[in-house]
Amino acid sequence: MGTTLNMLMGWDEALFPRAKEFIPERWLRHKPLGPIHPYASLPFGTGTRMCIGRRIAEQEMYTFLARVMHRFNVDYKYEDIDLVSKLVYMPSKPLKFSFTERK
Repeated sequence: MGTTLNMLMGWDEALFPRAKEFIPERWLRHKPLGPIHPYASLPFGTGTRMCIGRRIAEQEMYTFLARVMHRFNVDYKYEDIDLVSKLVYMPSKPLKFSFTERK
C-alpha cells in the first residue's frame, strides 16, 4: 500500500509540476521547477520508523552510479515500458541498457 501511495503522490501535479514528464533535474538542490514539499517523496519512510539502512543504501547508490557513469556511456534505445504492481512497482519488460566503455 505504501508503494502505491508513494507512486500516486509522485503523479500529483500540485506537488510536482509536469509530474508525468521524466525530469531528473527537478531534484537538484537549486530546485529549477520550484520547491518540493519535504514529505512528498519518502521512499525510506520518516521519523522513528524510518529505514535504519537509509544512509548506507543512499551512499551505495551514489557510489555505484558515479563509478558506472565515470567508466561507461549508458544508452537505452528500446521500446517504452509500463509499470507492473507486485509487492513493489517493477518494469513490465526487461530493461535493455547498452554500456559503451569510455576511452
